[in-house]
Amino acid sequence: MKINYIVRSIFLIFLLLIFGGCASVDVGGYVVPGENLDPKATYIVLIEPDDARGAYKLIQQELERKNLAVEVVDKVSGRADRDVLVRYGAQWQWDITWYLLNVNIRFYHMNSELLIASAQSRRTSLARKNARSMIQEAINQVLM
Repeated sequence: MKINYIVRSIFLIFLLLIFGGCASVDVGGYVVPGENLDPKATYIVLIEPDDARGAYKLIQQELERKNLAVEVVDKVSGRADRDVLVRYGAQWQWDITWYLLNVNIRFYHMNSELLIASAQSRRTSLARKNARSMIQEAINQVLM
């Protein structure tokens, strides 16, 4: 009886150790000291060439929801000094269904391309959220 309890306990601990790594969450943001994301600027979202799932649309919608002026472009051209270039990386993963594993959104001064802010959300399979929620939680780290 006691051995059966010990075996079950060891098995349960083993399962927790294995599946514990499948449920990690990492959400954060950083604004460069002395910089800010101007609410009067136009935010230019650059469509990344490998964005087959349209993450740029969700970024555009979230920025618009925050009452920011947003344009979406597929290549950068000369713009006004106060415009903000928005670049992103979206990593999708397969686990029964496709889900957004990691999104990183970076904000740059348009002409100098110096970093203003960076935000990211990473959620593994057991902690996953839909792509819209992950982009929203990332952007909320730098734009309240």
